[in-house]
Amino acid sequence: MKELQRVITFYQNSSIVPFGYTTENNGVIGIDEDKAMLVREIYRLYLLHRSYYKVSYAINNSNNFPCHPFQFTLSHIQSILHNYFYTGNLLMEATDDEMVILPFHHQSIVPSDIWDKVQSLPKK
Repeated sequence: MKELQRVITFYQNSSIVPFGYTTENNGVIGIDEDKAMLVREIYRLYLLHRSYYKVSYAINNSNNFPCHPFQFTLSHIQSILHNYFYTGNLLMEATDDEMVILPFHHQSIVPSDIWDKVQSLPKK
């Protein structure tokens, strides 16, 4: 249980959160709504095109998202699409072979049903 609390404290005290999130001074994880809209668009485009390349190309060549500071590579797209953190739940390793989910740990950017749909698609 101490390890679990250590990980929770790490996220609350860290500025290391996925793209689309912010960490407030009091340790609360919040949403950067401009970047969150981009994350949601990445999920929407992947469900439409089912291709990391097509999503990356569409985002990088769009004028709709001036908030992103860099070009999204295939690796960036893949990382966003398969990061469970976006569901609002925190997935962490409790022991060497056991994972624990902390539900409703922070606000979700991507609804669980959309995240599940993306995970069920072949990775390409």
